[in-house]
Amino acid sequence: MQDWPQIGERVIALTERLVAVPSVVDTDGEAAVADLLATYLREQAADLPGIEVTLTEVPKPTACRAVMAYAPAPTETRRALVLMGHIDTVGLEPYGSLAESALDSAALKKRFASGDDPAVAAAALSDDWAFGRGWLDMKGGVAAICEVFLREARLRELGAHLILLLTPDEESASRGLRALMPGLRELLTKRGLDLGHVVNADYVSPLTAGDERRYFYSGVVGKLLVGLSVFGRQAHVGGTFEGVNASALGGFLAYALEHDRRLLAGVGGEWLPPPTVLHVADRRDRYDVMTVDSAELYLNVFHLAPEPAAWWRGLMHEVRRLVRRYDRELRRRYQRFVARADLELPRYQPRPEVIDYAELLGRVAAPGVDTAALVDRLRAEAHEKYQDERQRALSVIRGLEAQLPPGRPLVVVSLLPPFYPAQLSAPREERTARLVALAGEQGLKHRRAYPYISDMSYFSFVPQSGLEHWAAQSPLWFDADELELYRALACPVCNIGPWGAGAHTAEERVHLPFLRTELPRLLSGALYALARD
Repeated sequence: MQDWPQIGERVIALTERLVAVPSVVDTDGEAAVADLLATYLREQAADLPGIEVTLTEVPKPTACRAVMAYAPAPTETRRALVLMGHIDTVGLEPYGSLAESALDSAALKKRFASGDDPAVAAAALSDDWAFGRGWLDMKGGVAAICEVFLREARLRELGAHLILLLTPDEESASRGLRALMPGLRELLTKRGLDLGHVVNADYVSPLTAGDERRYFYSGVVGKLLVGLSVFGRQAHVGGTFEGVNASALGGFLAYALEHDRRLLAGVGGEWLPPPTVLHVADRRDRYDVMTVDSAELYLNVFHLAPEPAAWWRGLMHEVRRLVRRYDRELRRRYQRFVARADLELPRYQPRPEVIDYAELLGRVAAPGVDTAALVDRLRAEAHEKYQDERQRALSVIRGLEAQLPPGRPLVVVSLLPPFYPAQLSAPREERTARLVALAGEQGLKHRRAYPYISDMSYFSFVPQSGLEHWAAQSPLWFDADELELYRALACPVCNIGPWGAGAHTAEERVHLPFLRTELPRLLSGALYALARD
């Protein structure tokens, strides 16, 4: 049996092999890296009884596969624990002219050693750091969980069944994990197992400049993508006060909602990143002298498992407040113009109305209107026209608004895909308390919510969590069977991963001593803490 120094060297060697495979999300590399890992696990476990390694095809336009491995417990138990990590990376675009060296740590270190950033240059001059796409996010973590899985399968001392999930597409829509979930449920059912805990190995980074602390996360942040569909009242450019320019109102909402403090989420002194606008556009595809009649934006908002109905009321109140603010400002500008021009021009008087998707559906409903059939038709048409799920959802809203008679300008607030629920484990819950104690003994600081979007959320669809409130505001939602699957597999999650900096940037780098020496032992220690009765 290898000792920990040998395990650490195997982690570094496997990470190097994984980084050499360009597995950028939405490219065929996602399948290539899965094949490499499946072959590696089968070779390393060839002499071990009961080990199963399976590849699952992931439905995408590009070649894409996920890996699941299973190691039986050495004693009678129903408890199963999961080690999980994702095998895709973000793109190489941030490297610019260095893109050809994005997977070559030595070449990158040579270039960054003479750079302007002193922290990056110091890391590039040190043997303690490896640069390149995937070293931190998250092939280092994947290598660590693979080696820990193999170690525990050989030792046969862990009092739990062990399942390894290696997922592509995490950087897009979590389709890799979603493709694995049916197989995971089948495995648990066939063997009569209970899913006890998921240990994820995604990266850990400084939370502020100069932060050197390593973190243990006992839960995961949730993500909401809030859509705003703005329907204005067109006017000629020679008489713009007679209308409501949807493009201008949409732009104002984008400005006002960016980093809006009223939508911040936090718990126990932990604050999540503020909201940010990920898309803003009008629907015009040619030049016109009429003002824009419709525009759309969507907003990334992190959340911590709030009570959905109350959270949504707060969101609607905030959007209505901002629309009133915009309307007041436009009225002031009107007054200034007519005073200067000495003209009494007509002005459109009613303020734009703010409603949500559920209310839009209610307004469309009328005697003789089959709303469900209408929505199904609009979804089918959107599926044919658009590949992007956000555009499909927004298209449904446009189609519904077109059914209304002429009226006031509207801002329709909705929930767009993807949806990620949050999970916060109580620190005093027995197994979480064990993990917190273990982390503290190893010098890690405990925080309750992993602050980045993660596959962990798909184990957080707990029953009685108010999902029906989110569903009511969503033009596109999960199928009933898929949602039932996620609810059946809901369990506690935590994250223990490699430490480094610069994820998703050209300066991505991992701290090798932590990856080699500390991370494998931490992961193993967490499994033993969770396996105890």
